[in-house]
Amino acid sequence: MNLKSLLQLGFREHLIIVISGIVSLFVFRLYLLPNTAPLWLDSWREVQTFHLGLANLEIAAGFVCLATVAVWISYYPLVSKDADRFGLWLATGAWLSMTVITILTSFDQTQLIGRQTNILLGYISGLLAARTFRRVDTYITALIGCGMAQSIIAIIYHSKSINVFMSGDVARACGTFTNPNDLYLIALFILPLAVQRILSSKNSLTSAFYMMSSASMAAALTLTWVRSGFIAVCVGLFWLMRSYLNRRAQLIAVFVGAALIFGIFFQRSNGPVNQISANRSIESRSFLLKEGIATFAHHPLTGIGLGRLTLPVPVKIDGKDVNFQMIQPYNQFLFWLDEMGIIGGIIIGFFAFFINRSISKSQPNLSRSVASVWIAVAAAGLFNTIFGCYDFSCGNMLIGSLLGITMRLNPCVQSEKSSEVA
Repeated sequence: MNLKSLLQLGFREHLIIVISGIVSLFVFRLYLLPNTAPLWLDSWREVQTFHLGLANLEIAAGFVCLATVAVWISYYPLVSKDADRFGLWLATGAWLSMTVITILTSFDQTQLIGRQTNILLGYISGLLAARTFRRVDTYITALIGCGMAQSIIAIIYHSKSINVFMSGDVARACGTFTNPNDLYLIALFILPLAVQRILSSKNSLTSAFYMMSSASMAAALTLTWVRSGFIAVCVGLFWLMRSYLNRRAQLIAVFVGAALIFGIFFQRSNGPVNQISANRSIESRSFLLKEGIATFAHHPLTGIGLGRLTLPVPVKIDGKDVNFQMIQPYNQFLFWLDEMGIIGGIIIGFFAFFINRSISKSQPNLSRSVASVWIAVAAAGLFNTIFGCYDFSCGNMLIGSLLGITMRLNPCVQSEKSSEVA
């Protein structure tokens, strides 16, 4: 949309644009943007339902559930004329409804209600942010800008040793989050979108913006030293760029990516202190995976229940054995199976089917980048639990955002006019 067409819009359209901008900026500020003034907004980093102005937890939970239904229904006009996007919409509704049901039927378990309500708040915030902009391209541009802002802050913080996470002797960037596993999600979900904009941009000014965004997110990702995240992003980017590269260039890209991955692994395990830290991490993850598999074996049909997964992990602190309770098996797919059983597996299958169908029938420029994000998320999900296990995390917002973007993809058969509206 250019300036001339923007000025020709009526009052209703202008009002929608203003409201969309305010809502989306507020959502971005909650999840992605750095800790800047006003400082009172920093409390949203650890938001609880009472921040909604609702002191009673049950009332707040009911409000969030009602808002979830409203946000989900708002996508219906966009998906109703396409069977595959409609199927993805239904799968999303089935998934969200399981959390809603858990909240509304668990009023005797305050901790469970609070946790699941805040997780749900993350999902619907992402869906809402992706829905409010008139054009999905505009939303993606705003998302890339926020990813760049967080990444630049993370780089500056790391250079000044502010808010870093120590793994052995390695100082890992956290940005304005509490750990590097939140920061790397910025690159995981947003970097492929920015790279696709570089490849398709025809304007030098916008190309420079997307190049700066991509470079800052790639640098911040490297400084997190999250090995699995780096591998996942490389997989997503390679899939994105393979159609632009000949066989020789693809081999060079694979070699460069492998070299960078080797550097990440070498830095995380070089030296006795780092080796001990790396071994402890591998051992605890292996133990959690085994416990997660055992949990699914004991509850294969319906799972242990949303929000009820706890896995013991033994660690040594000062030479003493200590058992910690973790709520994730460090595998997104196993996490779903543990909590939702075979039902969760069926939902995963429906998601994969309709996501693939929606993307394969959509306009190529945007669909390539969205597909590469899904591939990167799936790769990262083999080694990490990205969403659903923390109260109000960046991952919960971003998975909702990605689902919203996917449902807004336009099939190739649609006219140019209808593509502008969506």
